[in-house]
Amino acid sequence: MAPSKITVRARRAAARAARGFTVVELMIVVSVVAILASIAGPSCREIVAAQRVRSAASALGEALWLARSEALKRNAEVGFGFDNVGNGWAIQSGGVTLHTQDALPGVASGAASFAFNAYGRLSTRDGVPLEIGVPDTAAKRCVAVTSTGHASTRDGAC
Repeated sequence: MAPSKITVRARRAAARAARGFTVVELMIVVSVVAILASIAGPSCREIVAAQRVRSAASALGEALWLARSEALKRNAEVGFGFDNVGNGWAIQSGGVTLHTQDALPGVASGAASFAFNAYGRLSTRDGVPLEIGVPDTAAKRCVAVTSTGHASTRDGAC
């Protein structure tokens, strides 16, 4: 018995569908993905830079809070300083290290030092307001500290 025309057409259509993608279709998909990646790349760099700056400002704010609370608890002067926030710092009281902050890669700032007296008031605040940023990007954050030790941050340059 001879196969009908409908059965032959159905087999051919199924065989074509089972072959997969052609080289031309694959090259079009690869080129579209490459174009989208080249558009998304620079914006991702800015997002990562902004997050690094926020993390550094947050770590500095936490260090200020910790130094102030330790000064009150110990009834002694507690302080820390750095030449660049990206290098990290160590909070100390009377020669004893209370806390250390590891380096924050890619983040830069000017030099600053902070010291809290036994009443929790800021006795030294050299270099404040402090601008934290990532070089060669627009990501910047300004850290300001009041005489009572309250730290505040805002986006942008100081």
